[in-house]
Amino acid sequence: MLRLRPFKDSDAKEIATWTSEEEEFLKWSAGTFGEFPLDEKRLLEDIYKKEHYEKYYPFVAFDESGLVGFLILRIPGEDNKVLRLAYIIINSSKRNQGYGKELVKLALSYTFDIYGADFANLGVFANNVNAYKCYESIGFQENGKSTEYKIHGETWKTIEMEIDRNNKTWRE
Repeated sequence: MLRLRPFKDSDAKEIATWTSEEEEFLKWSAGTFGEFPLDEKRLLEDIYKKEHYEKYYPFVAFDESGLVGFLILRIPGEDNKVLRLAYIIINSSKRNQGYGKELVKLALSYTFDIYGADFANLGVFANNVNAYKCYESIGFQENGKSTEYKIHGETWKTIEMEIDRNNKTWRE
C-alpha cells in the first residue's frame, strides 16, 4: 500500500539517483535543478530556496519496500484554492507498475480532501507521453495553456493540465 509523507532531507540522496539519462532528467525537472546528473545537494538547495519556503510542500510516497516517488505541491499564485503538482518522479526501479498513478491520486486526495483546494494543475512535456497518459487517465484535462522551454537548442513544449475537485475519476 502506497502512502504519502512529508519529504525529509535524508530522502534527497536516493531521489537524486532516479534518473540515469539526461533526457529523462530534463523531462522531470526542465533543467531547474541544474546540470545532469542531479546530486542531493542541488535537490535540497532547490527545495529549500527561501522564496519557495511558504509555497512548497515536498512529499515522498513509500511502501514496505522503501521510497517509491517524489513530488512537490505548491501554491502557484495568490489563490490558495489552486495547488500545482510539480516535479513528479517515480523511483526508476518502480516505473511502469502503476505507482505514478497511485502517487498522483494520493496527491489529489491531499489537495482536495486535506488542503481544501478546488483545483489542481500540472505541466507535462509533450514528449513525455507516458506521463501525459497517466495524468489523463486520472482525469486531468488540457486547459489550452502551454509553456515553452529551450533545452539543448530545442524547444520543448509543456501541455498544461488541470482537474477540479468535482471530477471523481481520480478516486476510481
